[in-house]
Amino acid sequence: VTPAIAEAEAKVWQLAATGTLPLVPGSSWYSPGFGLIGKIGLHRSDIDVSAGGISANGSSTDWMWGVGARWDFTRNVSMRIEWERFNNAGSNSIGTTDLEMLSISAMFRF
Repeated sequence: VTPAIAEAEAKVWQLAATGTLPLVPGSSWYSPGFGLIGKIGLHRSDIDVSAGGISANGSSTDWMWGVGARWDFTRNVSMRIEWERFNNAGSNSIGTTDLEMLSISAMFRF
C-alpha cells in the first residue's frame, strides 16, 4: 500500500462588527478592566487542495461569528482571546467545511 499525501491551504478574509460588554470597567489609568466580546459578519474563503498530483480549489462567502474576552491591564495595554467560526468554507466542487480559529492578541494604545 502506497501512502497518499494530501494538503489543504485555507485563506479567509472577514468583514465583521465587534462589540464589547464591559463587566469590570477600569476607573483610572492603572485600574484593570474586563469585558466580553461578540463578533458577527461575513467571510470570504479561498481553499486549495492537492492530493496525489491532483489539485482543486474553491471559494465561498458566508457568515462568521465569534466570542471572546478582553482584559485591560492599563489604559494603554490590553489582551484579547477570541474563538471564531467561519461557516461553509470551500465550494461544491471540493466540498465545504466549517473552520474554527482560536486567537490570543495583545493591544498597545499610544
